[in-house]
Amino acid sequence: MNAIAKCYLLKTKISKKTAWACAPNDRQPSHELNKILDTQDSFPFSHHLKRIGLRRGELIESDNLTRLRLWDDMLPESYALPLMSKRLRLIIENNLTGKEKIEWITANVIGGNVTQKYYVAKFRCKLDVLDHKETVFGENAAHIVIPCFSSKKIMAYAVFHKPGWFWKIPTALYVCERLKKIITKERLTGVAFEEAYVK
Repeated sequence: MNAIAKCYLLKTKISKKTAWACAPNDRQPSHELNKILDTQDSFPFSHHLKRIGLRRGELIESDNLTRLRLWDDMLPESYALPLMSKRLRLIIENNLTGKEKIEWITANVIGGNVTQKYYVAKFRCKLDVLDHKETVFGENAAHIVIPCFSSKKIMAYAVFHKPGWFWKIPTALYVCERLKKIITKERLTGVAFEEAYVK
C-alpha cells in the first residue's frame, strides 16, 4: 500500500508584533480586484505597512510601526491573499514540478520610507487536486466547505490551489511536504502551516 502524500495550507503567522500590508481604504471589492489582476501582473495600488489592533471591539489601523516586525517573508494582507517576499517566491519557484503553471503578481509594499516588492501567485490553469468523494461541498457545487485532496493527484505539484471560486488568484495556497520542509529549514519569517486533509 502506497503512503499517503501530505500537504499543508501555507498561512501567515500573526502576532501582536506583526505589521500588516494594508490596501487603501477606498479599495474595490474582492471580485473586482480579481478581474483586474486576471489581466495584469501588478496591483493597481500600493500596500502600506500598518499596525492593526482592537479598540472597543473595532479594528484600528495605525501608521505607528514602532516595535513591529517589518518585512516578514509572509505578510497578512487586506484581501487575505498570500503575500510573499522575494525570498519565499524564489524558494517556491526553484522547487516547482513544472505542472503548476504559476505566474506572479507584484505588490509594492511601503513601510516608512522603504518600498519592497512582494508577490502573489496566480495560476494559469485550474488544477485537479480534489478527492471528490471525501470533499464536503456547499449547496453550490463550486463552493467547497471542507476540501479533501487526492494523494495521487497532489503528487504532481509542489504548490497548488483549492478549486472553486477565485482559483486563479487564491487566498488558500497549499504546499507539498517537501516544500514545507525546505521553507522550515530556511527559517522564513511570518510563515505557518496547517496540515490539510488528504485521502
